[in-house]
Amino acid sequence: MPLQFVSTVLISGQIMTVGCKEIFRELVELLDSLYGQQEAEAIAYRILDLQFAIGKLDFLLNKEIELPTSWEQIKLELQAGKPFQYVLGKEFFCDLKIGLNESTLIPRPETEELVGLILSKVKGGKILDIGTGSGCIPLSIKKSLPQAEVFAWDISELALDQAKKNAENLQINVDFQLQDVFEWRNSEGNWDVIISNPPYVLEEEKKEMKSHVLDFEPPLALFVPNENPLLYYKAIAEMAKERLNPGGFLYFEINQLFGKEVKQMMENIGFENVQIVKDFRGKDRFVYGKF
Repeated sequence: MPLQFVSTVLISGQIMTVGCKEIFRELVELLDSLYGQQEAEAIAYRILDLQFAIGKLDFLLNKEIELPTSWEQIKLELQAGKPFQYVLGKEFFCDLKIGLNESTLIPRPETEELVGLILSKVKGGKILDIGTGSGCIPLSIKKSLPQAEVFAWDISELALDQAKKNAENLQINVDFQLQDVFEWRNSEGNWDVIISNPPYVLEEEKKEMKSHVLDFEPPLALFVPNENPLLYYKAIAEMAKERLNPGGFLYFEINQLFGKEVKQMMENIGFENVQIVKDFRGKDRFVYGKF
């Protein structure tokens, strides 16, 4: 079959190859009106890395890549404002490629900081992550602490399905369990470390959020009632009081507005040496303490 060239894309049978810089330019043009030039370029680089494993040197050399048959559909979904992580079904987290579905939040850089904070202080033992979603936190911890026993809870079966797939793909052993934290008395186990990045966005904060978050990320994993912003934190801290081994630690990722309130609540329950830690943007983002 003779070769054809269409918009610099080489078509040979059903296989299309093109220089990565051409795809980069195409993506930036597609996304510019949605995100602006700078963010569009950052997203384009991320897509090249996630989908095609194109690094900096590959980009400089304009390495050719093979486009999937779904490429036109991918572009349509990106153009509709769907976050690229959901379009591709994956995101990097602590150097792991984490699969995502519609029931899992997109992992954030702040949560990578939470993992780093934990790993700077925890060297093993029994560890539980509550509200695990994609499993990015326990999988990252188990990868770094293979000697630890790592467990994870979530109320969403779809999220747990994805977390288990991630564990299988990454060949990392985490015990994922379907469990409602408000029904924790029906569970079993004691732990040395309990971690949670629970829903903490107030309903009233919706008006300040971007549409690609509101339209695509699971509300169950995002929002808490305006009148009860510490709903999950109180439940988890009460559970941790009963289930942490002596000298155990509780780690939270928090809404920046409620650092002092979470700290006070933990101290009232009986936690000691409770600390508020800022994220890379200088905002109160993590609280931890010892019981």
